Amino acid sequence: METSMSFNYLIYPLLIGILFIVPQKFYWGLYQYGVEFRRWFFQIKKGNELLEQINDTLSSSSFNQGISKTSLETELQYKFYTDLVKTLLRLSKTYGGGNKHFLEGIKNGLVQDIRFEKKIQGLIFTGLIQFMMVAFVTWALIFFSIEMNLKKSGLDHTVILVLIIQLLGGGFFLIFVPFIRNWFFGPINNYFKCFYHFSALHRVGIPVDVLIKKSQIDQIICTKTNYFKYVNKRTKKMLHHLHQSGGPIQNELDMLVQELWFLSEECFQKFLTTLTGFKFFVLAFFYLGAYLYYLFQLGQGLVFD
Repeated sequence: METSMSFNYLIYPLLIGILFIVPQKFYWGLYQYGVEFRRWFFQIKKGNELLEQINDTLSSSSFNQGISKTSLETELQYKFYTDLVKTLLRLSKTYGGGNKHFLEGIKNGLVQDIRFEKKIQGLIFTGLIQFMMVAFVTWALIFFSIEMNLKKSGLDHTVILVLIIQLLGGGFFLIFVPFIRNWFFGPINNYFKCFYHFSALHRVGIPVDVLIKKSQIDQIICTKTNYFKYVNKRTKKMLHHLHQSGGPIQNELDMLVQELWFLSEECFQKFLTTLTGFKFFVLAFFYLGAYLYYLFQLGQGLVFD
């Protein structure tokens, strides 16, 4: 009993001491991460605004007239799509030519991307709701046990530990979800960015060497991964054909973009499975674990008392 009392007196200074021991860089990094996470979580709004501007351009009576009136602001930055549309608008104003079909393709890709992001954020939101529900049940039990005098002391080390476990669980979930997302979608987003830029530049008749250098397509297809092996192989053949004969490659290029969207759908399904499993792990280990830990401590206290 004395040992428990002394531990209760030591737990609070110990926790406060830990806060001061942790380097300030950690808190600054945590703040920066929070800013980036907030920016990512609310980026769908910018994607929808970009989509509205694309629709306005496409719905103009004259596509070239719509191009001349369209100007994208920096605040509308959404992944690589904003820079891609800016490049297309600049090329259309400089070289002319009908890029309406290509802009429609970008629009379809943007719609698909926004749909993915909405589903991802929906899963994150439902996960947080589930965490809060289990936390609510846990704290209802804590306050009930204190109110009914089932615990001899109020906010002892058991309650503090439950709070720490729950906070760690929520932080762990929010920190690692973007890492998991980037691990799945980072490479394929780079492929999309590269292929879309290559297609935009190719449509205006830029010389082959300049086209490859600016789009950096020759670098990305050197990526050693089995997942993009088929795309890399077909792209190398396409570039070889372009160098040798200069023949039309637009159909092959469109098929490669469609193949990337097929791979993106596969990535998305794998990501959903991984995120669901990760969410269940956090719920079971941190939140149900904290509940069962407190229940065990409460039962142990009643038995020994």
